[in-house]
Amino acid sequence: MSNLIPVPSPAWTLKYSGIAITARIEKMVLAIEYTSFEGGESPDLEITLEDRDRRWQNQWFPQRGDQVDLSIGYTGALASCGTFQVDEVELDLPPDQVKMKCLAVTITPDARTPNSLPYENMTLAAIAKIIAGKHGWTLIHAPEAINIQYDRVTQNQETDVEFLHRLARENNYDFTVKGGQLIFYSRTQLDQQAPVATFRRGDGNIVRGNFKAKTLPTYKSSTVSYQNPDTTELITGTADADPPVAVGDTLTQQMQCENAQDATQKARAALYDHNMLIVTGTLNIPGQMVLTGQPIAVAGFGKFDGNYMVSKAIHRLGRDQGYSTQLELRSLNAPAEGSGPDAGSGDDG
Repeated sequence: MSNLIPVPSPAWTLKYSGIAITARIEKMVLAIEYTSFEGGESPDLEITLEDRDRRWQNQWFPQRGDQVDLSIGYTGALASCGTFQVDEVELDLPPDQVKMKCLAVTITPDARTPNSLPYENMTLAAIAKIIAGKHGWTLIHAPEAINIQYDRVTQNQETDVEFLHRLARENNYDFTVKGGQLIFYSRTQLDQQAPVATFRRGDGNIVRGNFKAKTLPTYKSSTVSYQNPDTTELITGTADADPPVAVGDTLTQQMQCENAQDATQKARAALYDHNMLIVTGTLNIPGQMVLTGQPIAVAGFGKFDGNYMVSKAIHRLGRDQGYSTQLELRSLNAPAEGSGPDAGSGDDG
């Protein structure tokens, strides 16, 4: 009797316009690439198909807006990637290959169309509610902390998602659109959640890795100021790094603010945006549905050990390469510190 544990086999299923077509096209599929992003950017999907008989160029030619449902994983353990719409079709030859590029169905063409609109005497939550209603989304978890009252804020040739993303990040919040819901969350609160997985050097779950510690100044605090041209009032706000930074300068910026609360929120967001990219990394792992917007831990990499947020995940399934995942990471810890080589133990005389 064998005690061998069977190796899981990569698998995927696909529905096109609600019809299951996996068995019909599986021999044509050369590669599937599903990418998800942290924050307001919508996931995308690219399917590469062998088309030697040219049917995808003719009678099977995909129409823009056709719906595609994808699940990926391993035999008996598939995870849904969601529903997408065909956005672009590309033909490459020789040999004949057709690529279907798809976007998440919740991000409609209207949501991707740039607009220029003023919003007056509104809170961010009120603006979010208007945009959500415009696209048929339900607004979820819009916290009171983002209810800064704007005298006037302008959407300047930005898509609704880009505009809302900018306002949210200025107040240290972000959002995602899933299943018809516009879900807001605090970036700092998300960062403080426990890691959903640990990747350790030598445990067989890391195929390749890369980490970078940038030589940028680390700020321990931030100050934002603005002098109102109408009232000449000087509005200021300050914030400390979270997690705390023992040694560092103060990040000082001038930008338009509505009041002291708005200035404090923007100071906190500016500090967060700067410090979160001091240490970044990339992990290539065997295919695993680790999603963006989830914290993980890494170990066995010296000063690079710690908790990281998955800012981007690229899932690839190929006819010959199997299933692999590439994670792009940003550190959730204070930047690693070291003393450098011991000057007293060098080789130079």
